[in-house]
Amino acid sequence: MSVADAINERINEHRAAIEQVAGGINSILATFSMALVELTNSAKNSFDARMKLYPALKGKILPLAKRGWFVSTFFGLSELDLLAQSASTLTPDDLDLLIAQLYREGIAKHGQEMLKEYPGRAFLLRPAMDAHLRGEYAISIPIYFILVDGICFERAQKYLFQESGDMHIASHARAELGAIKEQAVENSITGFFSLMSGIIWESISEKPPLAYNEKARNAFQYDGLNRHTVLHGIADQNYATEENSLKVFSLLSCIAGLLAKSD
Repeated sequence: MSVADAINERINEHRAAIEQVAGGINSILATFSMALVELTNSAKNSFDARMKLYPALKGKILPLAKRGWFVSTFFGLSELDLLAQSASTLTPDDLDLLIAQLYREGIAKHGQEMLKEYPGRAFLLRPAMDAHLRGEYAISIPIYFILVDGICFERAQKYLFQESGDMHIASHARAELGAIKEQAVENSITGFFSLMSGIIWESISEKPPLAYNEKARNAFQYDGLNRHTVLHGIADQNYATEENSLKVFSLLSCIAGLLAKSD
């Protein structure tokens, strides 16, 4: 018997087992393919729904910023979905309470993301977060403001608090919004992430009251939380609250997420 005949004989002896294994593999591949199609369709449906839902959040993003609250890319999809769903149903006060709770519960996660992205800022961020968790808001709030200044200039060479015009971060935000509008939307998934990015950039496309100088504060008769009054010793002890610390943390997380190199 030749070598070829011997090989064929061996194959014939095990043909049934080989065919059974092959059939099992084909069945697994078919099941996997069906599951992948179902998963793809489910994801598409989810993002189709988000494309209809999130414009409600877009409409509330500047009013939120005027009240001192900012949304961050460090939020998970479930948290963003909750905000978007609530934007069209909750009163402004209740929406503020919701976003405060989301930051209260997620402060450690946001902090970890910022430490990963900005390790050189750990010497300020760690003690600020520790002070916040101890309830020492008179310490956390000024440091959060300082970090916003530093990250804005480090990553964008722009200012949030000191300048206007082309040197203000708002000009950078408007440029980003223009670029997003020019992007081709291929599907609801990429469309959603462009929409969400635009929503967050829009929150800093105007100078927020947190960043008003003395002239603007007087012009708008604004006496709420403000970087200038805190860092220049004008604000009294009433600024040092958990709510205000969370507000400035939300601004920090917003800026840090938008300017993250990994995005």
